[in-house]
Amino acid sequence: MKIQHLILAPKFELATYFINFWANEYYYWLKRQGYIPIILDAAKDVKANFDPAVRDHPDVFICGGGHGNEWVVTGNKYDILIDVRKQSDLDLLKGTFWHTLSCRFGQAKDILLNAGLRTFCGSVEDYVFCFAVASNIADPIAHTFWESENAYDKTLHSEKERDTPDGEADELAYEASQAMYLKKYQQATYPDHKQLLMYDKIIQTHGPGKQEGPGPVQGKALARLLIRVGSQTVYNQASENPQEVSLDVEPILVPA
Repeated sequence: MKIQHLILAPKFELATYFINFWANEYYYWLKRQGYIPIILDAAKDVKANFDPAVRDHPDVFICGGGHGNEWVVTGNKYDILIDVRKQSDLDLLKGTFWHTLSCRFGQAKDILLNAGLRTFCGSVEDYVFCFAVASNIADPIAHTFWESENAYDKTLHSEKERDTPDGEADELAYEASQAMYLKKYQQATYPDHKQLLMYDKIIQTHGPGKQEGPGPVQGKALARLLIRVGSQTVYNQASENPQEVSLDVEPILVPA
């Protein structure tokens, strides 16, 4: 099947600068493959634009990212795009595919799959990534996190082009993302970088394919342990101005 992409790309503070940059990279990658994806870029990433874009493409693959919690995913300047406590939002997503970089929205997986989503991938805890220098969104350390997550998107895209059944496509996409996280972990040299790659790998959940690894409940416990014994420089979600540090000190760690 031909799969349409709706890419969420807010841009208003550091974490969303990261999402916006790499979401645009994926947008242009899709265009190079001959597709015409839709991107809600920066100020366009709001509910007023999101709903009609989904209604016009009922089997769309929603990807990119935005701040979130166990109930909602937000767009630009925290405009709520989806709230799983609202039946109208669940009805809107029926028949769609979903994978966004959004803190804790993976906890809504069962609600969303039961509401009729075809596939889902997300994080059950706060998604945290790091930069070498915050002024360089495109630096190679930041890229390892996006590349690991984006392996899910590219694999699901490829499998659905071959009409692979939803559950099998989701499972293959999840395995590709997990494998990429492991590869980047093995290649990383900075302890904080390695720690966060493993943390993000552990907190990833998906469906309807079989969940490999520790699963979301055990994954949450492992992730909390990992973050507790790891770097003390992880910033909470309210921090919009983390200090910059140079590469020879340690990476900056930022929640999505």
